[in-house]
Amino acid sequence: MTGTLPIGMIGGLGVFELSLITVILLLFLIPLLFYILTLKKALSRCSEQNRAMPPKLVWLLIIPGLNFFWQFYVVIKITNSFTNEFKSRNIDIPSNPTQVPGLAMAVFTLFPFIPESMIPFIGNLSLLLVLVLWIVYWVQVSQYSSKLANQTD
Repeated sequence: MTGTLPIGMIGGLGVFELSLITVILLLFLIPLLFYILTLKKALSRCSEQNRAMPPKLVWLLIIPGLNFFWQFYVVIKITNSFTNEFKSRNIDIPSNPTQVPGLAMAVFTLFPFIPESMIPFIGNLSLLLVLVLWIVYWVQVSQYSSKLANQTD
């Protein structure tokens, strides 16, 4: 019986390997879903005329490959939306709120694709930096979103 897989094997992977892959995917997917929900809520708290993009478009961040480029767009549009909304409500905020950590995160996300021979250790180091910047950006977006929710016109 050549060509058959032993019981408990799927596509050459055992049950343990498939379980491990599932757990790892869930560990990345669950925070990503909460992150996207935070971004969507932040945009939803901006009035429609001040939004630089519709809130539902942040869900495109979940598409592998596209997300590397789409995150630049989302960061800039959220910054513009916050700037417009806070200005229309006459609330003082720093110029370009959330943009620096957001764009830095997006740039460093691309670094693992730089050949290791060009810049040694850049891939692993940038992944750690991306994680830190992602958390900083997420917290900042959440804080500005909360300011919008707590402020009345």
